Amino acid sequence: MADQDTPLTEAERAELEQLRAEKARRERAELEQLRAEQAESDAAKAATIDDSRSTPAAPAPTSSEATADKSATTQADASSVQAETPARPSASEATRPASQPSASSAQAAGTQERPRTFGERMVLSEGEDEDGVPSMPPAQKLIIAIALLAFVCGAVYVALVNTGVLG
Repeated sequence: MADQDTPLTEAERAELEQLRAEKARRERAELEQLRAEQAESDAAKAATIDDSRSTPAAPAPTSSEATADKSATTQADASSVQAETPARPSASEATRPASQPSASSAQAAGTQERPRTFGERMVLSEGEDEDGVPSMPPAQKLIIAIALLAFVCGAVYVALVNTGVLG
């Protein structure tokens, strides 16, 4: 449409507005779904922490609890089908490398976190900036420094060749 200078017809304008409204509805539904999933995971994490502090071993669920869990799962599946939007991982899950286990899964499994290897320390960032962006890993800083050094050396070489100092 950027190539054309003709204005939109009323039908095209109405269709465009309809598509924009549909996109906004999908985004709102997806945002609500992500918020619900986040609240659910936070509640599950809090429950897991509370359970681990109060009792060392959880009792086996009774048949009525298992039935309630199944019905809750069925209701959750039905609501996700109604939303008609595919579930997408949250931003923090999307940026997390697949080899790095999440903190909640490590707590749920009750395992101790192993010390990171040299390679993991070089390619994984330590924390986040004040705006939530992960900090730059050391390997990326080294690559940038080497590229900058190569650029400076190349510029000096070109300048020396152009002045006739180098042959």
